[in-house]
Amino acid sequence: MAKKIKKVISWFLVVSILLIGLVVGLKAIVGLDAVVGLNTLIKNIRATIAGTDVTIGGEAPSFTAGPAENPSSHNGAGLGDTAGNPTNEGSDVTFEATADDPNGDNWYLALCRTNSITPGTGGGAPSCAINQELCISGSTTDETQASCAYTTVDGDIESNIWYAFACDATPFGDQSCSSGDQGTGNSGTPFYVNHDPSFSDYVTGAGNPGATAAVTSTAADTDSDAVADTLSLYVCDAQGFTAGGTLTCTGNLLCSSTGQASNPGCNIDIASVKPDGEWTAFGYVVDNHGLASSGAKYDTDEPYTVNNVSPAISAATITLKDTDGTGDLTLTTSGGDTTGFTVVFTVTDANSCVIKGGIAGTNNEIVSAINNVYRSGIGSASCNLTGDYSTDNCYPEANASWNPVCEQDTGTCTDDTDNSVTWTCTFPLGFHSDSTVANTPNSAEDWETAVKATDDDLADSGLVPQGGAQGTEMSTFMAFLLTAGAPINYGSLNAGDDSAEQTTTLKARGNVGIDEDLSGTDMCTDFPTCAENTIAVGQQKYNLSSGLGWTGAGAVALTGTPTEAELNCAKPTHSSSDPTADTYWILRVPEEQTAGVYSGEDTINGITGDDWTL
Repeated sequence: MAKKIKKVISWFLVVSILLIGLVVGLKAIVGLDAVVGLNTLIKNIRATIAGTDVTIGGEAPSFTAGPAENPSSHNGAGLGDTAGNPTNEGSDVTFEATADDPNGDNWYLALCRTNSITPGTGGGAPSCAINQELCISGSTTDETQASCAYTTVDGDIESNIWYAFACDATPFGDQSCSSGDQGTGNSGTPFYVNHDPSFSDYVTGAGNPGATAAVTSTAADTDSDAVADTLSLYVCDAQGFTAGGTLTCTGNLLCSSTGQASNPGCNIDIASVKPDGEWTAFGYVVDNHGLASSGAKYDTDEPYTVNNVSPAISAATITLKDTDGTGDLTLTTSGGDTTGFTVVFTVTDANSCVIKGGIAGTNNEIVSAINNVYRSGIGSASCNLTGDYSTDNCYPEANASWNPVCEQDTGTCTDDTDNSVTWTCTFPLGFHSDSTVANTPNSAEDWETAVKATDDDLADSGLVPQGGAQGTEMSTFMAFLLTAGAPINYGSLNAGDDSAEQTTTLKARGNVGIDEDLSGTDMCTDFPTCAENTIAVGQQKYNLSSGLGWTGAGAVALTGTPTEAELNCAKPTHSSSDPTADTYWILRVPEEQTAGVYSGEDTINGITGDDWTL
């Protein structure tokens, strides 16, 4: 502290002055009137005290530390206020200094844009030139640090010159201020202002799962002091972003682009499995100082689009199965449809197995499937349209006469990251569907299927046929119906007579042509014991042509051993009625045969024919 001047007047000096005045007064009085006594004069004269006044003017304080900008007040990343470490628009620049006042008075720290200051009066604050004030501190105790802050605004230029003044706050006499001081180094003048970038447009694109969606922006930054500012774009999947020193999304970062001169853009990497639709994308542009844009597009959602892609089916996953799930296809219903055959296949879809925001197994991405079933010699291309339908060898889903039911298998879709599901189609096959096993006309072929899956946007996989080595054989199904001639009634005859010709008719009801095995028993009056009167089984003869009689060419005597008759009943077909074939029977009663009612049993057993027309 500077040495203080003591303003004290000695009491001795005051008394001396008074006494001198008194003596002079006495002398004057004595000279005028000697009659009056001294004591009397002393009693009637009042003492006069002469006051003294002195005004000691306030001396300007001087800086002992600073002035300086406090680096911690800046939003940049450096150690002081430089062009590379500006104060972000809207933030404060804090100025600090310590000063010593020679009179021990309080003092003010004043920051002006120009080297001009007007001291205060009566202890009041100083003032800068009009519109040039940055900040002025409050009255601060001598030798104590003072500070004040200036809040930067959009209208500030990038580089701002400042002058600091230390002004005393004495309430006596004139106040005075130090000369302007601009500090030193990075903490000295000027201070720099960083302005927020513009961000006027923001567009997100579309892409397939596993690809990218482009993001573009219209953004710029005009700050160019020392080095031009650069821009960064951050795209987040949820609203919320932290600007400043650490740039982070509240949600997940979708993409970013840093250090761009203008119009930053980036590409969103779309997951390899992603439901189609629009997905949230909030955009944020900041400059290289971490200052967020105040543009209209900042913190707005411009969803990017995941395109719908078609589902796919691998032929290797397609399996055509019997009703019990294993082995060759086996028909079991004579003259009708056998139900419960299945086709099982796997559908993959990069849009996942569930729609966006849906529930697995309930809101399915794959909404329908179809299958066509055919003999391999027909092929997928010839078994697709309604008119291709044939219960011999082609079952297209398009034909309303056939009713396959296709459903997604329960539990095969887990969540929206699962790209595959299993489907099963269940369907019937007609009784005369062509056999393909060995020793049949189509033994070189098998049965196959083609399937198609469709998603919720009506995109489909296309019809995918099984590979040639993946087909399933169709077993033979021998089935027939005895439609006439049962029982064989030879009527009333006399001994030695031949009966009228009797006819038995077999109708083919399976997928093969049929022959027959014929056998019988003796006829007797006490059948089946046959201990009494009998007619030997060989008295019955059969022929495959009518009108030849018991002795005609081709007539065959019945025996007790099954014997094949080449009935050659054709295989049923889609375009024909169920084929039939007749066998003709005649009984010759032996001479002198005992009268009575004779009964026996003939067995007609259908067998797969050696040859038939397809």
